[in-house]
Amino acid sequence: MKLKQRRQLRAGFSMVEVLAVMVILAILGSLGFGTYMLVNKNARIRQAELMIENLTSNLESMVNESYTSDQLLEMGGILDGESGYPSGNGSDTSTRTLYAYLSGDYNSSGVYEEGEGEPAFPEIAPDYQGSGAYVNDKYELVDPWKTPLRYLYSEGGTGLKNNVEGGFDIWSAGPDLEFDTEDDINNW
Repeated sequence: MKLKQRRQLRAGFSMVEVLAVMVILAILGSLGFGTYMLVNKNARIRQAELMIENLTSNLESMVNESYTSDQLLEMGGILDGESGYPSGNGSDTSTRTLYAYLSGDYNSSGVYEEGEGEPAFPEIAPDYQGSGAYVNDKYELVDPWKTPLRYLYSEGGTGLKNNVEGGFDIWSAGPDLEFDTEDDINNW
């Protein structure tokens, strides 16, 4: 009879066993979460790099196009002099002219009017609904962390960091959301 009572009492797990399993699960969970966060951070960095490459190549491509005087008039002073580049001073709102130029929404209203251009690529259109949209509700170009990008072009000169004559700079604050730090993502 004593043997049966012992077996019945031993049927469950002890508190130590349950705690050991919980500790193991917590360790595995923290490793998995840390890995997820690292992968997510690296994916956003790569997305920002691709975004800046896309903006750079589309801007260079459009600058090399010839515009009629009527088309230039429709753009309403977006371009900086004879250069063919949109103006940009490197401030937090400096990508508004870049947005207007690349999106074809020359008055930055979010609505395409007759005679305005077409977006250079879908993600820059103000009505783009997919993930990875480049534009916020203020018609500024934003990075994957939703921080406005910076754009600098000075007529006839060089960019701030880009030493190409007539060059321009486009950069993101990166994962730390602060400009002028080591993790900035840029086109130079």
